[in-house]
Amino acid sequence: PHPTIGAAVAGWLRSGVELTKGLPIVLDPLPDQAGLDAWADAHTRGLITEFPLEIDARTLLVLASALVVTPRWSEQLEEGEDGLLVLEGGFQAVVATEAAGAVAVACPPSEDGISVYSVIAEEGVSADDVWRAADEVVRRIDAGEVHDRTFDAGQEDGHAWTVREVTAFGSAPSDRWRSHLPEWSAEDRHDLSAAPGVAEIARGVMAAVAEETEAVCVQKAVASYDREGFKAAAVTGMMVRAAAAAPRETTVRQIDLRFDRPHAVVAVARGGAWEGIPLFGSWVTPA
Repeated sequence: PHPTIGAAVAGWLRSGVELTKGLPIVLDPLPDQAGLDAWADAHTRGLITEFPLEIDARTLLVLASALVVTPRWSEQLEEGEDGLLVLEGGFQAVVATEAAGAVAVACPPSEDGISVYSVIAEEGVSADDVWRAADEVVRRIDAGEVHDRTFDAGQEDGHAWTVREVTAFGSAPSDRWRSHLPEWSAEDRHDLSAAPGVAEIARGVMAAVAEETEAVCVQKAVASYDREGFKAAAVTGMMVRAAAAAPRETTVRQIDLRFDRPHAVVAVARGGAWEGIPLFGSWVTPA
């Protein structure tokens, strides 16, 4: 196992469901929602406490993966006068890329086996091109083509850097680099059902279940970047559930109510001490 990365996979099958073929994972009995939440919490070091999918009576099979990284900087970053974190060591460079032109790159030093690169391109460059530039930078760093303190920008200020002459004492290097980085945190939920490759995997899993099924794939991800280090975790869940039954045809009486004139809307609480208490009222005038 990696000293900093945690990864896990798991699968669960509802009792009584028979598979027509084996799957390349051991399937345990399907737990309740609390059990799935506990699995996510345990395998993301507490960063994600809720499983991204909610199971119900139609859930037949669930597959999941979890990934968590928590590298710490070798030295805590200090906060500058502008409120940004100041990086003086680690990897810093200005690199000319094919995808996005010159980009600034910063990576705090860490002894945990993970490099966390920040890459910024000129304003107006599309996110897709910035991601391509980041891939290019990392690839060239790994190939030894780009080195720490590379400056592919002549001697001029740029979109994310300035060049100034300052007074230094002692055996100072010819250039002094500092990066100013924000603290940030993010949380998101992604529906991956239509993501590339997911449909093919889902078809293979659904083929193992005898009855008619449908699949859903969702990922929850969290990340944070601060003076001490970087934390990120993701839990991806694929759920195979029984397909909704086709509605039966029948004959009913149809009554249409039309609220196409001004009318009132009220909301009333129900249950316990709140029973009957009005919560919201509005007079609606249709356009």
